[in-house]
Amino acid sequence: MLFRERIDRIGQTAIALAGVGVVVQAVALGHLPWVSLALALSFGGYGVVRKQVAADAQTGFLVECLLLGLPSLAFLMWLQAQGTGHFADSAATVAWLIAAGPITAIPLVLFAWAARRMPLSAMGFLQFMAPTISFMIGIAQGEPFTPVRALSFGFIWGGAAVFLYGAWRRSRAVLNAEKIVQAAAAE
Repeated sequence: MLFRERIDRIGQTAIALAGVGVVVQAVALGHLPWVSLALALSFGGYGVVRKQVAADAQTGFLVECLLLGLPSLAFLMWLQAQGTGHFADSAATVAWLIAAGPITAIPLVLFAWAARRMPLSAMGFLQFMAPTISFMIGIAQGEPFTPVRALSFGFIWGGAAVFLYGAWRRSRAVLNAEKIVQAAAAE
């Protein structure tokens, strides 16, 4: 809505299905899933900002790192001073903590690059990948998968499937239109 993207009937159906899944989960919990909603809204807000800022992915990420670097360094120094820091625990810890920067940075740069090139409605549905991976890890680790969770995930993934179907239909329509234009130009 912020960027006046048109959402067709298929997209509206997808959003409704995913919304029902979230409502089912909220009813099962007995309250709104605040953490999940906060994460979704904060990451969605980040996507809006990245789409609006007229900077390439690398420049934008550099500015973000510069803005957050000093407070982060101050916090790490405070943790070490309190005796709760873990930076110097072992060589393996140092290596993993140093590697955490690029491991985190690369997906964020790729996200920023993609955010400027695709509609936010499509990007929103692609965001189902991270929770799905977490879900699969939870199941693999023995987390209980109740019938209510199955119903909730069924609605959410039903919405994702409907959205993907709509995207596939739109891409086919574009390809067919290009073929018609090419055939007309050839005549």
